[in-house]
Amino acid sequence: MSKILEIKAAQLVARKAKNTTTASLLTTVIGEAEMIGKSAGNRESTDAEVLAVLKKFEKNMLETIGYLTSGQSTSDFLVDKINIVEAELEIIRQFLPTKLTDLQVQKDIGSIMTERNLVNEPKSLGIITKELKVKYGEQFDGQQISTQFKGMSV
Repeated sequence: MSKILEIKAAQLVARKAKNTTTASLLTTVIGEAEMIGKSAGNRESTDAEVLAVLKKFEKNMLETIGYLTSGQSTSDFLVDKINIVEAELEIIRQFLPTKLTDLQVQKDIGSIMTERNLVNEPKSLGIITKELKVKYGEQFDGQQISTQFKGMSV
């Protein structure tokens, strides 16, 4: 099942259960994700495009939470807003691939460096990144791999 159909199915379940928060959020995600395909030749959006929209929503929600928690005030209103955004973030994360742990990335980097007899230099990062991108597909996070590689002393 494509990612957009998965989200539509969850939205339908939420609407039937009268869960307006989830239904509204998923309706917004669907609209934004479908617009990409429609704007590019009136076609269905790809899973990669839908994932990009989901990641954008996640990033924006994390920024919102950071902004709301950065202030001096912790009024009930602010706490309620933070709780709402955190609940919405959990809904979005249901549709994102699980992220790799830093430990797993470090192990994979180490094993590739050992297998290929690589040294810790920028040129090696490109080779490692290519292999891990193939291995992990949707779970691939270039920033995480780069950070873990730079933090290693092999």
